[in-house]
Amino acid sequence: MDQNFDGQIAVYDVTNCSVLTLGSFDLVAANDDEIGGSGIAPNFTVCGLTPGSTYYLMHDSRSTTATGVYSIALSEIDLNAGTSPSLTEVCSGDTLNLYNTITGYDAGGTFTDLMNTSQLLNDTTFATTVLAFSTFNFEYRLTDGCAYDSIISQVKIYGPSLAGDDGSVTVCKNQTVVLADGLTGTIDLGGTWYNPSNNAISGNSITAANIPGNYNYTYITSNG
Repeated sequence: MDQNFDGQIAVYDVTNCSVLTLGSFDLVAANDDEIGGSGIAPNFTVCGLTPGSTYYLMHDSRSTTATGVYSIALSEIDLNAGTSPSLTEVCSGDTLNLYNTITGYDAGGTFTDLMNTSQLLNDTTFATTVLAFSTFNFEYRLTDGCAYDSIISQVKIYGPSLAGDDGSVTVCKNQTVVLADGLTGTIDLGGTWYNPSNNAISGNSITAANIPGNYNYTYITSNG
């Protein structure tokens, strides 16, 4: 059981343990209270240790007269910020929970907006409404004292798809028609045309029917 004894502890790297003189050992780290907490017992993270090497610990009371029971526990630093897919795609106007952009992560980390958009709300929510249709980078970082693990996730914002505005074109029977000529406004290329029976057709042109009448063709486009 952990003991909240008011002590202090130091970690040393000793080059020659048979000669403990000034200069024969290096102080690696030391602490007398819990970092990030309220405990009076030392509790801290030491970085930069070499696996397999020998280090020496010194523990004593902060008071010259205090006595009691204390405990020492050592644990490995194990931080996992998870992984991120190559890209998370959202539509302009969406509000995105950034935890949905990473997987396999340990909780308790923080997100940082690396492009300083000022649209990172409540530390985890990314609002896209006022931003350009572009790619934005975020860092998820877990920290334990001097140790940390981080991952970068990317979010791409897509603007609305533009299929143009409704229009019409008057043609003769059996005339070749470019369907886009019947639309107005801004049109995204690469969409799909559907005939009056709602069946997809290839290309952007047709041959008009040999029976007079009104025929409705639909154009649908998407940007992902």
